[in-house]
Amino acid sequence: MDSRTTAHVLSRIAALLELSGANTFKARAYDGAARALRTIDTDDLAPLLESGELARLPGVGPATLSVIRELVATGESAYLERLRSTIPEGLLELLRLPRLGGAKIDALHQALGITSLDDLEREARTGGLAGVKGFGPKTVQAILTGITKLRAPGNQMHIPVALLEAFRIRTAVAAHPGVIRAEVAGSVRRHVEVASDIDIVAGCTGDIDGIFVSFANAPGVRRATRKNADTLTITYVDGVCLDLCCVPDDRFALALWRMTGSEGHVAGISDHSQAAFYAGGLKPDQVRQQHDEIDALNAASDGTFTILKGIEADILADGGLDYEPGLLDSFDFVIGSIHSRFAMDEPAMTERVLRALDDPHLTVLAHPTGRLLLSRDPYGIDIDAVLETAAERGVAVELNADSHRLDLDWRHLRAAKKLGVTIAIGPDAHSTRGLDNTALGVMMARKGWLEPTDVLNTGDVRAVLSFARHGHSERAL
Repeated sequence: MDSRTTAHVLSRIAALLELSGANTFKARAYDGAARALRTIDTDDLAPLLESGELARLPGVGPATLSVIRELVATGESAYLERLRSTIPEGLLELLRLPRLGGAKIDALHQALGITSLDDLEREARTGGLAGVKGFGPKTVQAILTGITKLRAPGNQMHIPVALLEAFRIRTAVAAHPGVIRAEVAGSVRRHVEVASDIDIVAGCTGDIDGIFVSFANAPGVRRATRKNADTLTITYVDGVCLDLCCVPDDRFALALWRMTGSEGHVAGISDHSQAAFYAGGLKPDQVRQQHDEIDALNAASDGTFTILKGIEADILADGGLDYEPGLLDSFDFVIGSIHSRFAMDEPAMTERVLRALDDPHLTVLAHPTGRLLLSRDPYGIDIDAVLETAAERGVAVELNADSHRLDLDWRHLRAAKKLGVTIAIGPDAHSTRGLDNTALGVMMARKGWLEPTDVLNTGDVRAVLSFARHGHSERAL
């Protein structure tokens, strides 16, 4: 008997005891034992039971240990079955709704014969709950709202719960002999407030089909279905849903990137312009060839993904952007940055950047002070004037997340926010490993009191394109 299934049984007993009107402390004891079992991850509790380690686990007492012992020996719990025989199990789901505890659910069952979520919804919508004491209009509306959320796909979890589940499952995946490495992806990696599933990406060697079979047949699995060639969807007995993506290890970074980003917005990737010849900057004919390829790929995608045309264009000494205006018109977004002539004095450098901000093609001003921590001081520039002009022109300013830059400095972010400047968090990634810089950028954004609405990256592709086009049209007038 595995720990997940055992914890689920103990949780069901706790819930049924609550519904039966049993002593509150008794129900809490079983719930506490379930939480204790979730802290360990094993497919076989028998050795821990025999050694006495389970008995020493905080939260596990004589009564709960007796249930665990029976589960290990027979795979079933007679106590759970007795409770099920007296209480409709459909009532358990009602405990997950707001403003409903065991006593209120029992009152609904006795007064209206409610035994399921469907029964409750019908009575709530037809006015049947109004005749039961304690169910006023606000409570009824809260119940209906809760039912809608409860029926959303997946098993909704607050982020602390989801993080613990993800850590446990990642550890189990990483321990498989065919897995080289495994990481948490998806909404949990993005730290959303409420997650509906767990996403794990594994870099594998050998037979991926065999790896999927072993996880599909693991203890505690209720069902498993192949989502596509790379992904297996597993639902566990306690309702937790896992999307396990297994790929050859040389595809791990790309798979992690794809599984982490939301479908609406994955990732801020663009080449350097021709002036940055040392970084392989693209010449105009190379740009046009690239755009032809992008158009072909977008046409072939049938709307499943969108590749944007972007460039990091050098801001030249006179404030102009690299490439002529006609070519700049062909980009969806343009990032402007300074990579030369750092020794200009402050008035000249400030004027250079302000002229670039006046260009209707510019979407984002990158690493605006040019600093390299422990290596190069910021160049002279009036950052307040730059931020004010960026706000007026509708140009985003980058928070470059490379640990050597962290530019814009977080100390300027509060001023930028107050002015209404949009911030773009850029990892400055020159390899797949560099994509991890984004997490550092988010840390700095939080230090500067930024919220999602202040950050360009939090929008989907439509929002990003709208921002770029709005700035273009406004400044072109």
